Amino acid sequence: MAFALAIGLVGIVAYFASNTAFELAAGQAMLAIYQGSASNVYYVLNAIALLLISTVMLRSNIFSKVTAYWGILAGVLMLVHSTAGTIGIAFTFASLVPWAIFSELIARRFFRLGSDALKEQA
Repeated sequence: MAFALAIGLVGIVAYFASNTAFELAAGQAMLAIYQGSASNVYYVLNAIALLLISTVMLRSNIFSKVTAYWGILAGVLMLVHSTAGTIGIAFTFASLVPWAIFSELIARRFFRLGSDALKEQA
């Protein structure tokens, strides 16, 4: 799990390095920066982190297997970056559906865990 966290954090750092919103350039320079290797590294590292975290979730009793499988599906689809042409764009958009479901299931579980913890303290 610590390895997955480390990969995710490196991916986030690569994202900040590749995100055009953090640059003060325009036009062709922004496009060149966005499609650079840092963006690819960010995307793939976060896909790997999601796969590792989801695999750990499969073995835990805290999260449901359904939640873990949605995370695995999103992670697999995220392994192909949008800069890989038409197939990359298709995989990127397809990854949004399982990612949204995974995020919703995680959020609900965290709220339940937090609610249970508050009830125990009372």
